[in-house]
Amino acid sequence: MIGDAILDMYAYGEATGLALEGPTMLVMEEKTEHVWGGASNVAKNLLELGAKVTFVTSLGEDSEAEYYEKHIDK
Repeated sequence: MIGDAILDMYAYGEATGLALEGPTMLVMEEKTEHVWGGASNVAKNLLELGAKVTFVTSLGEDSEAEYYEKHIDK
């Protein structure tokens, strides 16, 4: 399988007020959740169903790529 390795990141927090510089909320981040997206999600789901999958993708050189490399089953 060839496709895009997307890492969706969701940040959860509590609004603490409004920024003085403009109409933007200030948020105290409480937790961050990472979820496989794109073709990496499809590959993950196929593996969970018992399929044999070879997933080919391209990764950059950033913190998200490091997270992906650390947490993907090889």
